[in-house]
Amino acid sequence: MPDAGLGWEAREDAVRKAATCKEVLAVAESCVFGASGDTGLTEIVMEKCEADFFGKMSKAQR
Repeated sequence: MPDAGLGWEAREDAVRKAATCKEVLAVAESCVFGASGDTGLTEIVMEKCEADFFGKMSKAQR
């Protein structure tokens, strides 16, 4: 998990580097400030998890 003293860019970078959807979510949760700026982390989580999720779906499911 990232150090709480990290700046915003370092927190975003830590979330982007997480390997799995589950890991991305855990890292993002540890990085939130509880402010509107957290939406940037949420967008990264959504991008990474959607890619993982869609990759497991059949063509008909998409």
